Amino acid sequence: YHLFASVCGIQPASPGFQTVAIRPMPGPLTSLNVQLVHPQGLIGFLFERDGGSVRMVVVLPEGVTGTLYWEGLSHPLHAGETVIRRG
Repeated sequence: YHLFASVCGIQPASPGFQTVAIRPMPGPLTSLNVQLVHPQGLIGFLFERDGGSVRMVVVLPEGVTGTLYWEGLSHPLHAGETVIRRG
């Protein structure tokens, strides 16, 4: 539970988990690759850090949307794959 909710920061943002909020806190970790069971399917989250560059890939099930929060910015998420690059 803590890997998904605390380290990856994947949490419901509305009743029934129809929207998701992702607030990763990887600390010193350089990579994470998880899949979380969701009522509509699977939520996938990939985090890769290489020096000052970060790449995150979020895959949401059909009908699910959300927001990823990272370093003071918010990135909209949609069903399917969303790729976010920083640095």
